[in-house]
Amino acid sequence: MRARKKLVRKARDPQERREQARRFASKVSKIIVAVAAVVALIVLANRWGAKEKLATVRIIGRVVLDSAEIMERARITSQTPLRSLDLREIESRLSSHPFLSRVAVYRDSHGTLVVEVTERTPLALCLLGGAPVYL
Repeated sequence: MRARKKLVRKARDPQERREQARRFASKVSKIIVAVAAVVALIVLANRWGAKEKLATVRIIGRVVLDSAEIMERARITSQTPLRSLDLREIESRLSSHPFLSRVAVYRDSHGTLVVEVTERTPLALCLLGGAPVYL
């Protein structure tokens, strides 16, 4: 018959057990503090971003249309918090303009809203009552 080996554990004294428990608690507390710091930074960044006001609106790609006409169609006010703007809604309002073929609206850094437009090429220019009308 084979002799079975019994695993004999070292007898630990209470002081060694306390030291191991102290090291384990130290590691766990460092992890908890690190996770809490990351969560706090995320919360602060979200609160700061929600209060960021719309500083400027940059319109890219316009040739025929006036910036004021694009802003009026988009219905953007300067005091609106940047994060509360519904970019898809602004895009859909601008896309309904007959001279715009493609519209992209996105947030840029430091409170800037960027509106990229691609205008349709007019087929003809007519003068009606002294004012140019594009067809």
